[in-house]
Amino acid sequence: MEKFIYYFVLLNNVFLTKGTLNIGFYIKDNIKNEIKPMLLNSIMMKAAYNKKETVNFVVESMTVEDSFQSNQVPHSKFVAIIASESEAASPMIQSITCKLNIPYIQTNWRQYNSYLGRETSLNLHPDFNLLSLGLAKIVESLQWPSFIVLYENFQGFLRLQEVFKLQKYSDIQARNTIIIKKLNFQEDVRSVLKEIKHSGEKQIIVDCETENTLQVLEQAKEVGLMTFAHTYFLSSLDAHTLNLEKLNTEANITTVRVIDPNGDYVKEVLNNMLTSNSYMLKTETVLIHESINLLMQAVNYMYHDRNITSKNISCKGQEKFKYGSDIISYIKNHYTKSSSRLPFDQNGRRVDFTLYLVEGNREKVIATWDSIRPDIVNFFRTAEESYKKRVETLQTRVQNISSRLESPYLMLKKDHENQMGNDKFEGYVLDLMTKIAEKLNFKFNIKVVQGGSNGLYNELAQTWDGIIGDIINENAQFGISDLTITPSRESVVDFSMPFMRLGIGILLQKPKTTVSMFAFLNPLSAEVWMYTVTLYLTVSVILYFVARMAPGDWENPHPCNLNPDELENLWSISNCLWLTMGSIMNQGSDILPKGISSRLVTSMWWFFALIMTNSYIASLAAFLTAKGSVIDDLEDLAKQNKIKYGTLDGGSTQEFFKQSNYSTYRRMYANMILNLPSVFAKTTHEGVQRVQNTPDGSYAFLMESTTIDYLVERNCELTTVDKWFNNIEYGIAMPLDCPYRTIINDAILALQENGELNDLKNKWWREESSVCVIPHEGSELRLENVGGIFVVLGLGVAVALFLGLMEFLWTVRQTSIEEHITYWQAFKMEILFALKVWISKKKIKQLENSNHSVKSNVECWSQWGLEQSEERQSG
Repeated sequence: MEKFIYYFVLLNNVFLTKGTLNIGFYIKDNIKNEIKPMLLNSIMMKAAYNKKETVNFVVESMTVEDSFQSNQVPHSKFVAIIASESEAASPMIQSITCKLNIPYIQTNWRQYNSYLGRETSLNLHPDFNLLSLGLAKIVESLQWPSFIVLYENFQGFLRLQEVFKLQKYSDIQARNTIIIKKLNFQEDVRSVLKEIKHSGEKQIIVDCETENTLQVLEQAKEVGLMTFAHTYFLSSLDAHTLNLEKLNTEANITTVRVIDPNGDYVKEVLNNMLTSNSYMLKTETVLIHESINLLMQAVNYMYHDRNITSKNISCKGQEKFKYGSDIISYIKNHYTKSSSRLPFDQNGRRVDFTLYLVEGNREKVIATWDSIRPDIVNFFRTAEESYKKRVETLQTRVQNISSRLESPYLMLKKDHENQMGNDKFEGYVLDLMTKIAEKLNFKFNIKVVQGGSNGLYNELAQTWDGIIGDIINENAQFGISDLTITPSRESVVDFSMPFMRLGIGILLQKPKTTVSMFAFLNPLSAEVWMYTVTLYLTVSVILYFVARMAPGDWENPHPCNLNPDELENLWSISNCLWLTMGSIMNQGSDILPKGISSRLVTSMWWFFALIMTNSYIASLAAFLTAKGSVIDDLEDLAKQNKIKYGTLDGGSTQEFFKQSNYSTYRRMYANMILNLPSVFAKTTHEGVQRVQNTPDGSYAFLMESTTIDYLVERNCELTTVDKWFNNIEYGIAMPLDCPYRTIINDAILALQENGELNDLKNKWWREESSVCVIPHEGSELRLENVGGIFVVLGLGVAVALFLGLMEFLWTVRQTSIEEHITYWQAFKMEILFALKVWISKKKIKQLENSNHSVKSNVECWSQWGLEQSEERQSG
């Protein structure tokens, strides 16, 4: 049972000349030394202005341990009782004061259903429901996704009832967002704190007596719950009296209080207590001082207005103190005249108060909550100030970075044995963290994780290893490598925004193939080429005979002669070959058939040429750029049985196939599980060596595309496919709800916008020791792919030149015979003329019959034109 001291003050009231007024105080034993001098100084100061009278007072004390003893207090000449007593004694005292109509002023916390509400009762402590609501709104404003509540007693449990209403179910963590645990100070509370550490929760609310709060925090530090990633909210209204600096911790500790250290009423309390340290004032101390001020103002008013007096009254009698209700009514209606704002509802509960949210040690008020506007939490710190605060906290210590050795992310230098710290390493990770550290002005130290794993969950032990394990176990503040962001990892750590986006690719052994100069012939088999040439010749011969039989293909050689003596057929065998050749080459011909049957033959050939030509063109590009591999994407790999495939054992790629609901991926994972020996590799290096050394390229390794690109550019015996699947992202791991996440994201975003992330990737993937060229889709064709086309062109032009030369020599011979000159004279004449390239006309020797024929033709055409003109005129 709590022990209380009853101070019975006999005041020779300066306002009365007929007697004295008695005021009773029930005050907790642990604050009696603070209250006693304050009472005396306050009473003397209130009476000092009346110099005609002096203040005589007597202080007596008695211990009250239970409600029965509280009934034994003296009752003579009481005008009021001010109490800060136990919950057990309160109903009895209030019952007595209610019967005797004595004002009863409480200054400590009482739950809603406490015995209160009479006309003579008043409580200066914030209302039970409103205080609980204010704490809940503050906790909600902190935006904690989940947290743990530690409470000491049932009163604390009731005080946080509105906080418990924030309870939700987290699908990601598969549990409730609020975990509640009771602290038993009769036992070692470190067992509870160790359970919290094992759970990985970083946000904690502590509700216990002020004298026990510091003990909880010290033991939390012992078990490792006071790191930079942990955040505490102390719900005690007297937490500001604790010296949190001696904890020497990086944890973010937030407190709440109801008094304003800079308020006038607090300064008055300090003067009465002869001290200047406002942070040592407890809430009840200030409330008792306020109650004294209010009561003395009310008594002073009642004396001047009604000439207040007091008489001996007892519970055994019927007489009551007739001014009790008036004193309480005056306090309720004239609270604005006091040194503080103390509005009350009709039941005497305080409903107007402000909660101050304080970060760190006492002075940094970051927000307020006002009961008048219960849905709003007013934050004083701007976004820029909050950002600056996080950066300053980050700069206070050297940050440990967990990583693993994996090219090109992190590698040991050749002379690493002679280097110290970060100078032993090189690679993408080191450069990236260096740029982030330069932007945020902090220092870091890279540590290689034991086992070389990014993070694998052991279901039997329910623990994580690798980089993720280092973050969870608080061995490192950040983790960075080729660390894939996955749902399972996000449930135990936070990730920054992605600094690299990629996919899963297929690493294959480059096939041993030779490039043919006549690859343009590959779209059609030799059999098809043979049939096509045969059809070309056959159709040409058929067209020749059909054209000779078709009447429409026999034409009048002289259109002006309406009754010619003979008809001419243009479809010689050479013209037929020319038409079919031009059709299949998509070039057409200068002559076309006119007969029905010959046109039908030509149409069928055109149809055949259309299908064959377009089929050839469609297949040509694929054959010219073929890499020789039968695997073009993951579907091709899944359909065949010759090439086995596997992943890194325990890696994110294996987890992807294991958790996928897509039928193809599930079938592939089942195939990988059933293969013996196992197709899973313990390390990336082992998987790469297996691809390279397996005969006939019968093993494929599925891994991140960026690592594949790095390997293919440095090992010309390896290749990959152009199509990725399951787009994935790399991020920087950090503890859950890490306060540095926003500033790290901003730094990565700035590097991305400046193009520095791309420059880093080019540096370590393209520029550093790159000896091979990755074949990409759309690459230009090289000479070995199309060399055969040049050969065909050269042979064709050579044959044409040879035929042209033969025709020229034959023409020289004919000229020498016709001109009756020697062969060499004719050759000289013809070759000189041919070399005169600016002459485009050549004279020929016309014979007499030739002249007659030309003349006849001119007359014929003239006559035909005249007849056509006459027909138009007659028409």
